[in-house]
Amino acid sequence: MKISNMDPTFDALSSVVVGRDSWRFKVRVVRMWTVSSFLKLDQVNSIEMVLIDDKGVKIHATVRRQLLYLFQNKFVEGQVYKMSYFSVTPSVGGYRTTTHPYKLLFQMKTKVLSYDSAVIPLYGLSLSSVSEVCSHVVDYDNLVGGLELNGIECSPVVPVLGPRVRPSMEDEFLRLYPKKTISQLLDLPEDGTFVVSAIVDGLVDGEDWWYPSCKCHRSVTPDSGAYYCKGCDKHVFHMLPRYKVKLMVSDSTASAVFVVFYGDVQYLIHKQCYELVSASKAENAGFYPSEISLLAGVKMLFKIEISPAGFPQFDGTFRVKRVCADSAIVELFLLEELECNSTKDGSNGGGSEEIGVGHDQDCVQDTQEYDFISDLIVLPTVADGVVKEIGNSSASAVVNLGDGDDPGLDVLLSSELKRKRKRTLASIKKNLGPVFAECDDKEDGLRAKG
Repeated sequence: MKISNMDPTFDALSSVVVGRDSWRFKVRVVRMWTVSSFLKLDQVNSIEMVLIDDKGVKIHATVRRQLLYLFQNKFVEGQVYKMSYFSVTPSVGGYRTTTHPYKLLFQMKTKVLSYDSAVIPLYGLSLSSVSEVCSHVVDYDNLVGGLELNGIECSPVVPVLGPRVRPSMEDEFLRLYPKKTISQLLDLPEDGTFVVSAIVDGLVDGEDWWYPSCKCHRSVTPDSGAYYCKGCDKHVFHMLPRYKVKLMVSDSTASAVFVVFYGDVQYLIHKQCYELVSASKAENAGFYPSEISLLAGVKMLFKIEISPAGFPQFDGTFRVKRVCADSAIVELFLLEELECNSTKDGSNGGGSEEIGVGHDQDCVQDTQEYDFISDLIVLPTVADGVVKEIGNSSASAVVNLGDGDDPGLDVLLSSELKRKRKRTLASIKKNLGPVFAECDDKEDGLRAKG
């Protein structure tokens, strides 16, 4: 007669099912960790652990917050214990630590006693072959514990994991996509990706600035004591707050609402979403943390993607795919824009043809950036004390048009920015040549009359 190695006074983890509480196990705690409260990161919400028996079967177990005072000092990772009386619940959700269909919940009457056993595996490793890893779908719910590299039997083609490398800021905002004004963006008949320069006027009142999300980044809704994700078509038990901020922006042509999401808001304010949610006690609609409110008045570049399958735009609302607040790149954007305008001015040969009429163009004209730079350029003073200016507003500074080596700007500019700036100033100087000559003629005439 074959005798089982399993002590008959204890139950095997493989036999665990729903509907019974009087379980008795002899198990080792192979992994143990704590989970913080969602809104209070310094407060422990639960103790999680993985248990293994002498057959190598593993199961997940949880000590809920209400019972922490009974069990938080009872366990040491790696030790063996005799345990009895648990409730059993289905193991659901993402990032499951074992393949067992059920997990254990500690109860008030659960008993725990330390025990010595060298039979139960110490680490409980479950090695996976490369073929098994390759067979998993992207949203595979179980964690993969290890990888066996001996005797690979699968195809040598292994999928590359991880996100694609993003283009640099300079490439994405200066070279890859056409530039548009907000007015042009509102009137575009075609889909595509465009770069817009705009100033943040403020935040849309009464709108949420964060949302609860699934691991797939889609929003979830509370349902039956859990969260339901429509994208995954299942209930999940853990959610992560993510940014969704609606900015009111404008340029000299029009205004719109740009919706900025998680990674870009974090880039702008250097704060994780859960930190602000916790500090604000989960307040949402009608309230904005000061870190987000400080974005008002900032000029930046926005990458906007318009597509039928993307975020639906309505009433001048667009989804932002990436933002750039780097002052050097923003300045280079303005200089390229001004250089484009100056080139078009020169190509008209002084005629009466309106700039840009009858020509396809990606550069933006008559923007706030052009007005700003034009205000910095001042012509020489004539004899009668009248100062001629470029632009409609009073000049606030004088730019050296000699060699373009203003040390105040060179501190901020890279070598490429310096070259762009030098070419732009040279173009401006060339276009202003006739004006300077006219001023000299007028001055000579006034001296002759004197």
